[in-house]
Amino acid sequence: FASIAEMLQPFHLVYLVLCVIPLPVFGQSCTDEDFNVAYNGVVAWSVSRSNYTAVSLGGFLTPATGVFNGGIGRPGSVTDVNGALRVAEPASFTGGIGWGLSSTTVINGNLKVLGNITGPSGIVGSGSGSSVAAELNLTQLVRPGPPTGLTAVGFDTRVLLGWNAPAFTSTGITNCEITASPPPAASSFVQYVGTAATTFNFTGLSPGVVYSFAIRAMTALSTSTAVTVTAPLPAWTSCYQKLLSDPASPSGLYLIDSTAIPGMVGWAANTYCDVTTDGGGWTAFYVGQNGGYNNFAAFDYSARTCPDPMSKCQTRLPASVDLTYSIMATCGDQAIKFGMTSTVLTYLRTGSGPLAWTPLPPNWVTITSGVNSAIVGQALQFYAHYQGWIISASTSPGASAFMGIHTPGSWEYCNGVSQINGGAPIRLYYRPYIPYYRNCYELKAANPYAPTGFYTFDPDGSGTAQAAQTWCDMDTDDGGWTQFYVSQNGAANAFAMFETHQYSCPSVSTRCMRRAVDMDATYSVMAQCGSQYVKFGITSTVVNYFGAGTQANWQTLPAGHIPVTSGVSPTVTNAATLFIYTGSSGASSPGWIVSATTGTTSTAFASMHTNTGWDYCNTVSNGGGAGLVTRLLYKPYTSNPLSCQDMKSADPTLLSGVYTIDPDGIGPVQPYKVYCDMSIDGGKGMTAFWAGRTGAFSTLDAFENTRINCPDPTNNCIRRLPASVDYTYLIVATCNDAVIRLALNGPLLNYFKSGTASQGWQPLYGATAVNGTAAVAISGNSYNNYQAFLGSGLATTQTGFIISNGAIAVASQVFIGAYRGDQTWNHCNGVTTAAGTPGLQGRLFYRYLPTTYPSCKELYASDPNLPSGVYRLSGGYEAYCNMMDDGGGWTAFWSGKNGKANVFARFDTSALSCSDSATSCLRRLPSGVTTGSWIMAICGPTAIKFQLNAGALSYFASGTRNGQWQGPLVGTTVRGTPGFALNNLYIWTGDSGTNYGWIVSQSQLAASTFASSYDSNTSWDYCNGVNTVGQFQQLLYRN
Repeated sequence: FASIAEMLQPFHLVYLVLCVIPLPVFGQSCTDEDFNVAYNGVVAWSVSRSNYTAVSLGGFLTPATGVFNGGIGRPGSVTDVNGALRVAEPASFTGGIGWGLSSTTVINGNLKVLGNITGPSGIVGSGSGSSVAAELNLTQLVRPGPPTGLTAVGFDTRVLLGWNAPAFTSTGITNCEITASPPPAASSFVQYVGTAATTFNFTGLSPGVVYSFAIRAMTALSTSTAVTVTAPLPAWTSCYQKLLSDPASPSGLYLIDSTAIPGMVGWAANTYCDVTTDGGGWTAFYVGQNGGYNNFAAFDYSARTCPDPMSKCQTRLPASVDLTYSIMATCGDQAIKFGMTSTVLTYLRTGSGPLAWTPLPPNWVTITSGVNSAIVGQALQFYAHYQGWIISASTSPGASAFMGIHTPGSWEYCNGVSQINGGAPIRLYYRPYIPYYRNCYELKAANPYAPTGFYTFDPDGSGTAQAAQTWCDMDTDDGGWTQFYVSQNGAANAFAMFETHQYSCPSVSTRCMRRAVDMDATYSVMAQCGSQYVKFGITSTVVNYFGAGTQANWQTLPAGHIPVTSGVSPTVTNAATLFIYTGSSGASSPGWIVSATTGTTSTAFASMHTNTGWDYCNTVSNGGGAGLVTRLLYKPYTSNPLSCQDMKSADPTLLSGVYTIDPDGIGPVQPYKVYCDMSIDGGKGMTAFWAGRTGAFSTLDAFENTRINCPDPTNNCIRRLPASVDYTYLIVATCNDAVIRLALNGPLLNYFKSGTASQGWQPLYGATAVNGTAAVAISGNSYNNYQAFLGSGLATTQTGFIISNGAIAVASQVFIGAYRGDQTWNHCNGVTTAAGTPGLQGRLFYRYLPTTYPSCKELYASDPNLPSGVYRLSGGYEAYCNMMDDGGGWTAFWSGKNGKANVFARFDTSALSCSDSATSCLRRLPSGVTTGSWIMAICGPTAIKFQLNAGALSYFASGTRNGQWQGPLVGTTVRGTPGFALNNLYIWTGDSGTNYGWIVSQSQLAASTFASSYDSNTSWDYCNGVNTVGQFQQLLYRN
């Protein structure tokens, strides 16, 4: 100041400020014991409380001299200028400011401030002579309270600080300052946070360093005391750990602490990390140059030799590295990766050796596309000796040698190229097992919306097979298909075979193969050629070819292949089975072929073979040209439901639509898409096996001509019934909003299941209406005369099926049909479609019935709308059930034709003789049938019923011949008109002579015979009193 008067002006007040912060303006910091003198809010001078020594800031002040321990003085032409500023107690202090003029000899200034009193009085000395006293108004600012409860948690490159919020309740606090020591290399050592913050993530720190952090509360002119905490940061244990923590960092040197290295416990040093190649995370443990002349260290005699971690550095593998780790070897700009055997791991980790040539685990992969073709796909070998180590596809030097450090001489190769007296840069890296998905199906299951594209997979998990990129088809046939071979078909495009290569992948999208090491015989394989796909099951022999390259010539694939796309050649689609060629004769005839035959090249669907004769794609020759894309893809067995009925049972809320089923579960039949109707017939879940337009204009082929043709499962599809469908199933037909049920019989089952044409019309057991209006003479479960035309078996134009009621010549009685012979049968539930136009939409479904019922009576009670037919009962056998006569629920125990010539078995000699449960079957009565049970006898269109006496019962139940006739019995009419009275019925049960068989007769008269199976003579060849032979007859029971 120019004068004391200027200093005393109201706007020139001096403040005492407590300070705990650095003073960046002046380049000087103060400690917790320091005081600052501020003028107009700007810190001007700093005085140390600890030693009472005045501090010169910016050259404005000079240290005090003389008798005073501290003070503020202005130098001049004076001998002694003194200013005292002393602190006596924390509650009060005294001090002074001395201001000297040129003529001054001694100037004393004393200032006393008591406690925290604002605006105390003090004495300032100024002027000439002895002493001059003056009053100066001062303000002592209140020091804010510090944060409390400071904690720190250290990570690899950051520390998370936390503290208690009450630290910021002091009046006037504006923010908090956090300082780090030592100063971080990647961030500022000072950070500021707002008053509301209670945590701070201090980033940009270095692994392996112990940091100290201080936090202070701040006002405009004051700071609190500091609260400190320390936090040690762990070093990265590997480059992979660093990649996970800091994926944006580039490749280069980083502090890696591999504390588990034998003999180097606690070792931490700069190590080269590759964070880009093959996903990154690779830790270098050998860096040098290829060739024996550049050998500077070996694993067997040095735990670590590292003059330069960028160009010359060797370190044994840490003890934490095990057989799940991968090794990447680079020579020049080429890279491969592989797993280790236990002997190789021991050598690289402890130096134990030497090792003879040791095969490395199979299924190693190339990372770069320029790896020498003599190395690609071959079995790798590792050699170690006191003189160095070698990685090669052969035990002889040459083009198959990838890299190594060995005594100068014949092994001077890098990626198969000789490098005598000079070496390319080489490195060995390690990386831990990364838990990739094993295949595309696992990825699809975890992420159903994953798109088709390229992904990295590890087919054997933590095994020795190396992870590699592949292509996933996430759209075709429900997706989840993993490519393991892709090229173009034709011998000209053959580049690698399963028997000659483990892995070869110049281009993942166009030329890539890899043995399918994780495949087993439950997997599905899908072959693609051009735009067409077909899928099939495989055998263990085929697995060995795809997984290990074991040749086995032609192999028959399991039945049940499925064309995935609609353009697959009928030759392939309709083949009973497909065949696959898996190579033969070693390297002279390698490759694979998928074909409908083993000897006709024009039946091939897809191939990769050196013989141009097999250059076919979907049975079309490409003449050895450029070829179309050819792929092999696989997918593990997927647990699809067996039928729509299974799905509906598991989830009753399911709606009608297209779903994927697998009728044989884990069997060879491949899963496929079907239309499921979840509403008709009680909503039990109906599986469609035919959908199309009725009549001659059906766009589909016939069952006798095609196994599968399904461009649209909902409206345009034909697929033969699964092998599992038998007499435990019902057929449900829909047409023009009407629904009927049909019980299966032999001809119907054989036609729909295997395409066996019946050469004309076949009688059906009956049909029942389910819902809608059945216009073709069906009412409830009444008796009807349904018949089915199941292909002519004679002419290709007379193919297809018709289901009709009544007179077969009356086309208006047709319920549904797809007959391709002419247009006179273009009807749907009795509705005629004009000639030359497509018919109405119709469908055929199937569903199974429970097999827990002991007889047809219980089965009928479970569903009174079931049609008559053959059903499987709880005894494990199939029986014909009459569900229409006399309230239904009748179980047949004898079915056949009348007349001596038609006797096929007898109760006294056979407990069971049943070639056809509906038409030719004898089965003795079960134990539950008594004399109180009803027996129904049918011959032709007439049926009667009666109850047995004990003698007749024992004959039908155990075959006991009870001496001629049993009776009399009383019968009643069930349907039709009996030819005689039924009040005196007798049953012949055989005698001790040669009069075998059974007869039901009125009054034991031949002419009054109702039905019989008697083989002694023809006298009893009657049916309902009419002398005739060959009439259909049955005996049935109902308890």
